Amino acid sequence: MHRHIAAAAAAHVPLVAAAARLPLTRPTPCSEWDLQDLLGHLLYWTPVLAEVGRRSGHGPADGPEPTAPVTGD
Repeated sequence: MHRHIAAAAAAHVPLVAAAARLPLTRPTPCSEWDLQDLLGHLLYWTPVLAEVGRRSGHGPADGPEPTAPVTGD
């Protein structure tokens, strides 16, 4: 399973590097999210999915996805 997660994560490396030079208000292909929303989503779900993959977590908490505090740096 680890190799699948590593392969999926590797695909994000160049995207995150390119995003580092963009304003957080930049739109994404999903018309409802800007770059700040997308990064917050990734910051929330990455550890949740990693815990589930290690069978050490129970998945996300009930309720809406919290907004991760993504700032300009």
